[in-house]
Amino acid sequence: DHTESGEDGSDGDGLKVQEGAAVTLRSARLAANHDSGALVLGGSLSAQQLLVDGTQPNTATGAGGHGVSAQQSGQVVLQGARIHANRTTGVNAVGVGTELTATDLLVDATLPRQMDLAGGIGLKVADGATALVKRARLSGNRTAGVHIDGAATSVEATEVTADGTAEAPSGQGLASGIVVLRGAQLRLRWARMSANHTVGFLASLEGTSARAELVIIDGTLPAQDDGRFGQGAMAGGGATLMLQGVQLIGSRYAGILAGGADAVATLLGAVVSGTLPAQNDHVAGVGAWAIDGARVVLMASRLERSYVAAAMASHATLIARHSVMQTAAWGNYAELNEDGRYLPSMVATVADGVLLSAAAGSLIERCLVSGNARAGILIDASTDVQVRHSLIDGGQHSLYGLVVQDSNDVVNAENAIFAATIQNVAADLGLAVPTPPSVAELPKPPEP
Repeated sequence: DHTESGEDGSDGDGLKVQEGAAVTLRSARLAANHDSGALVLGGSLSAQQLLVDGTQPNTATGAGGHGVSAQQSGQVVLQGARIHANRTTGVNAVGVGTELTATDLLVDATLPRQMDLAGGIGLKVADGATALVKRARLSGNRTAGVHIDGAATSVEATEVTADGTAEAPSGQGLASGIVVLRGAQLRLRWARMSANHTVGFLASLEGTSARAELVIIDGTLPAQDDGRFGQGAMAGGGATLMLQGVQLIGSRYAGILAGGADAVATLLGAVVSGTLPAQNDHVAGVGAWAIDGARVVLMASRLERSYVAAAMASHATLIARHSVMQTAAWGNYAELNEDGRYLPSMVATVADGVLLSAAAGSLIERCLVSGNARAGILIDASTDVQVRHSLIDGGQHSLYGLVVQDSNDVVNAENAIFAATIQNVAADLGLAVPTPPSVAELPKPPEP
């Protein structure tokens, strides 16, 4: 322990395993070393009952502070390890040929490095490395519980908890429980992402693919500095995110958000419940939301107790089949300008089961849309929309059933629409209550 790096930045690692070497550790502790607690460069490390804690940055450069770092096709096997209060990354696997296998792993309280406040990641797998993780908890790390980055990078993980991610330092991007970027691949099963700041589960950039099954994402919190965000899950910029058998509970701004051209978020057998408006400006609170050329696909899913809309597409596409969209409450929605700022003239208070605004190619088929405060389905300034074989039940609660305004190529086929308090089907009339007719003035009777 307490190994110091040289004045030129060399060494300082608690344990260094180089190419051709193989090390086995049992019941060991690597404490308060510099640069890396354990560094594996092309060799192999197998460790059981390992504690790596308090690793400090390189004294010459200010970089590093990793708990366990594998590079240059290094091989690491961890069984029953705790990686605590290190800097930059707790466990770091980088480069083509590098392999990590971890079971019964706890990585907690990882801090950013001192030189530029980058990092603070529990588990990082990047640049073509692969990882197999089973029974792991990533807790209270600063920027991300799990960070997977780069083409040819792949991770398979089961029985994972990522919770309590604090917040990325200013300028370091969005904090997340789990983040998958730049063409990386993740397959996740039996997991929970809880009480993370900014985003619970993030997949972003072209070629990225993340699939999660039997997962709970709950209580995602907004950024601590300005109160923005708080999405349960997000797919951005060409990424593909598939959530099957997932619960998204108590998110802010959006339960799941897909944004940017070619981004696709799919919910299959999922529940999205209790989505709240953003904390900073009290806007949105949408259950499932596609924006800016993205696509959201809902299959056999239930969306309930949201604000503004249970499901929504704005300049994007929504596909919903065999799903339930219900009990959306009144909330504030605003269009954004090119700089991502709200347009005050476009702020509206709405509450729809499905809201399509300047959407294209959307489909609502064999769905139940029930008990939403304003309209069951509202289609505005949209094209090529089909609503088929669905039940739109106002429940004596919704003002309108199906509303179509300023839209083209809208198909309303074989739907049951009933029990709205004002109008079941309205076309190009907006949502304002029509002006009541005035009573005609009767002529005065002639004087006798």
